[in-house]
Amino acid sequence: MMKNCIKFHLLSKQTVFFKLLCFVVFCNCSFYASDVFAQKKKQIVVRGKVVDPKGEALQDVLVDVKETLGFVLTDKEGRFTIAVPDEESSLIFTLDEYEKATVQVGKKRDLSLTLFKAVEKYEDRTINLMYGTQKESRLVTAVETVRGEQIENVPVMFQNAAIAGLMMGVQSIQTTGLPGADNASLYVRGQRSWRSSSPVAYVDGHLRSFSLLDPHEIESISVYKDAGSLSILGLRGANGAFMATTRRGKEGKPVIRFNAQLSLSKPTQRPEYLDAYHYAKLYNEAFLNDNPGEEPVYKQGDLDLYLSGESPYTHPNVNWIDEILKKQTIAQRYNLSIQGGSSKAKYFVNFSYQNNDGLYKTAGLNSYNTNANFQMYSIRSNVDVSLTKDLLLSVDLFGRQQLRNNPGSSMSAEGLFKTLYSLPANIFPLNYGPDKVAGTNAYRKNPYGILNHSGYSKYIHSTMEASMKANQKLDFITKGLSIYASLAFDARFDNTIDRSKSYMVYEYTGKNTTTGEDLFTTWGEPGKQVNKNSFGDSKVRIFDVEAGVDYTRVFGEKHDVAAVLTFNRNQQTTDTQQMANYHQGLFGRASYAFDSRYLAEFSFGYQGTEQLPPEKRYGFFPAVSLGWVLSNEPFIKNTIGNSLLSFVKFYGSYGLTGTDDGLPYFYYLPTLKKTGSDRYHFGMSGSNVGGWGEGSVFNPNVTWEESLKLNLGTDIRLWKERISLGFNYFKEKTSQILTTRYTVSTLSGYGFGGPLENIGKSENKGYEARIAFADKQGDFYWTIGGNVSFIDNTIIFNDEQPYPYDYQKRVGNSINDLYGYVSDGLYIDEQDRLNSPKTDSGAAYAGDIKYRDLNGDGVITEQDQRKIGDSNLAEWSYGFFVGAAYKGLDVKALFTGVADRDYTYADLNIMAFKNEAGNGNEWGGGSVQKYHWDNRYNPQDPSTWHTARYPRLSLLGGTHNRLDSDFWQDNGDFLRLKTLEIGYTLPQRWTRKIKISKARVFYTGYNLFTWHNMRIVDPESQPGVCNYPVQKVSSFGLSLQF
Repeated sequence: MMKNCIKFHLLSKQTVFFKLLCFVVFCNCSFYASDVFAQKKKQIVVRGKVVDPKGEALQDVLVDVKETLGFVLTDKEGRFTIAVPDEESSLIFTLDEYEKATVQVGKKRDLSLTLFKAVEKYEDRTINLMYGTQKESRLVTAVETVRGEQIENVPVMFQNAAIAGLMMGVQSIQTTGLPGADNASLYVRGQRSWRSSSPVAYVDGHLRSFSLLDPHEIESISVYKDAGSLSILGLRGANGAFMATTRRGKEGKPVIRFNAQLSLSKPTQRPEYLDAYHYAKLYNEAFLNDNPGEEPVYKQGDLDLYLSGESPYTHPNVNWIDEILKKQTIAQRYNLSIQGGSSKAKYFVNFSYQNNDGLYKTAGLNSYNTNANFQMYSIRSNVDVSLTKDLLLSVDLFGRQQLRNNPGSSMSAEGLFKTLYSLPANIFPLNYGPDKVAGTNAYRKNPYGILNHSGYSKYIHSTMEASMKANQKLDFITKGLSIYASLAFDARFDNTIDRSKSYMVYEYTGKNTTTGEDLFTTWGEPGKQVNKNSFGDSKVRIFDVEAGVDYTRVFGEKHDVAAVLTFNRNQQTTDTQQMANYHQGLFGRASYAFDSRYLAEFSFGYQGTEQLPPEKRYGFFPAVSLGWVLSNEPFIKNTIGNSLLSFVKFYGSYGLTGTDDGLPYFYYLPTLKKTGSDRYHFGMSGSNVGGWGEGSVFNPNVTWEESLKLNLGTDIRLWKERISLGFNYFKEKTSQILTTRYTVSTLSGYGFGGPLENIGKSENKGYEARIAFADKQGDFYWTIGGNVSFIDNTIIFNDEQPYPYDYQKRVGNSINDLYGYVSDGLYIDEQDRLNSPKTDSGAAYAGDIKYRDLNGDGVITEQDQRKIGDSNLAEWSYGFFVGAAYKGLDVKALFTGVADRDYTYADLNIMAFKNEAGNGNEWGGGSVQKYHWDNRYNPQDPSTWHTARYPRLSLLGGTHNRLDSDFWQDNGDFLRLKTLEIGYTLPQRWTRKIKISKARVFYTGYNLFTWHNMRIVDPESQPGVCNYPVQKVSSFGLSLQF
């Protein structure tokens, strides 16, 4: 019964998705059909000739009928013949390097047209802001924008990763390459709080993630960094924000685009583990280090068998990395979109499909897939309809379904890779046949068994988003006035299907002396496949209501005034015992520009949430921004303005932002919880009964975090727009960070700490700069440029516990800085150890790590710990690019990097003989890397005593060498060739013959090369975690436009 219910539920979700698809197709086919119907009416035939200013014929000019799908190309004499619906029709003439021309047919039947060479001008782009737009030349806030076409061919699933290196002040860190989990973490101008750090994300003005949008449906992605752009977000602005704006319909004939990409992925870096022979040698060495005078575990005969491979059952030699992981894997991405419309209705529809296979080698023993896999289907429809000349209705629909597959019951790859990296080459064979998984009683985890005999799990995520917006012009009241209202509803559903099972392992015990058959001892029992669905709190529903008034007007040609005032209410509910979460408030912006020279703007957010005490539920966050366009001053414009100073603008903003991210659930209220069955003792007979008691501590005065932000910047364009420059200086003071009271005495009754209070303070300051140069000579175009950001974070107050020494304090350093012992190399010999300070963290021997005695008391204790490294979030980040194009050929490359960053290794990343695959001792049975062979301290080899980069080997996992110290740190700086794209656009004289207006083939590489000084892992890997490796990708694609 349950199985049928689950099946019906899943089918119902698919049915809803299918209905949405049918509705979108129907609506947009209606627009398309109207075009086709119009073409079937009696048509007018128009002829003509196109020439250049010298009167010479222009060949291959594209002649489009604006109202239909019809088009032709001019012949070598510049002539054309085309049919149009009626005399109201218009013809559009397009040729590369010439100005586009539009001609209404009217009574003419024979046209003569001259096309003029295009004069390149700087496009003053419209920048999307929260609750409005602004021309780039009048922008007085710190906003960066990436266009959709800049990232549409980057071969990644998540757009968080695609924007790396393209924006000042933004860091994108991708720590894993697991299909479906290879998202990137984004930071805007660093981290300013230890309670919250993530910027908020919006899509088309609604609180939604943009990470899994299809890149071909993205018009632009903007990042908002200062108070002038963030205060209007109220309680969601302190950590920065991103907004993706999706594409919309355009007036004109339908344009159909198709894109296909096939990608090959492989790890950027793979660990190198020793084979059985070399492992046994190092095992003997470690054993003798721990047990001087004993006989080695592996005798010469064992070593010879490992080398010869004559006895694979008793002396196996398994390269687990090669046996379990493929050299590379395949991903696919397909996209189909249609865009068009008329003056009455415009539409954009996008369909996409992505499929990314994992690296795991599976034996094909099952009817189901046990490899890692990620598939995604999505559909978007954006429709704008003019119901009257003053009323515009916009309806947006979006649906997405994700399917993620993994072996076994866990959706995390970390467990599999811990096993993979733990097993030594000689532990047991891969298997004793397809159905006999090798193992022992102590080692029942075998990657081959996990991949082929432990079943599978599937994660399903469905997203449905719908929004409707109406905009009514009120010019009859006053010119430029309008009102608008919007409704948005999002539904998200998650389900994990568990079809895992246990498997039995076989341990080889020899041969039957009579029959010669192999004998095995079995461990564990083969289990029945689980049939379980986990819904949990997987249903999320978001309802968003918005209404506002907008005013834009120019007075006397010099006074430009704009204002917006909006009310918003957002409700989010989940399938948990928690109540719905509400945010509501008023948001506004008013701007003024005089003669395009002097700019001023005021913005504010006034927002509250039920998670805060009633008496302080709403916060007011104002900001003011000013700007001066120096290049528009007459004394500049009339002298050097055109030839040298094309554009110069100075601007600044100052204001308050806030965030309630990281606020515990209803933290201002006391809670009660059951205290167990023996809490109270009642009655003559002494019966124990349960009861209720106070739950977690609370704070009746809890409030939001505040960040006071200052930004000063400039935008400059020189030498007729060939050079562009940008610079920002910023300073942010964050206060009211929820912080544990570490100075509260334990005698207060709270134990160590007490309730969280809004007492923490930090400061972020830094600068960011960009520069770009572009020029064109004939058919050759080239560009070069880059950006760099520096961010300095300082903890001002965190109520830390009193330390006896200043070097132990966290105040004055950065959030997430690294603390531990300062190493002083290794003990060179026993005499060196005896002459060094003693340690209270276990026994130490020659070849172990030597620590510095910072307080000079002769003993290494916790009081000798200090800051030993910078945060994993770098202070410096940068990106630079080069690009060129010649006729149909184009190439561009993007390099990204970071500096002033330290990386700390831990556990399986660096430790020899660490075991996380067995059931017993975590030390002594794990694998060993080639790094250990090359860099270890060998007590029997004095040549290693002064050069070793790894301590003496041991099977005991002693505490002394595993203390947090800078010995296990590397400089985490790196430089990557992030993307490389090479493309060729076929000549139109070829493609037009088969009704294709544009065809391009291309290659895109991602993470192709990395330069760093790390010992053994990719520099973006998460410290101390055995993640699925970060990938380098080579992608081949085709783009068609009809």
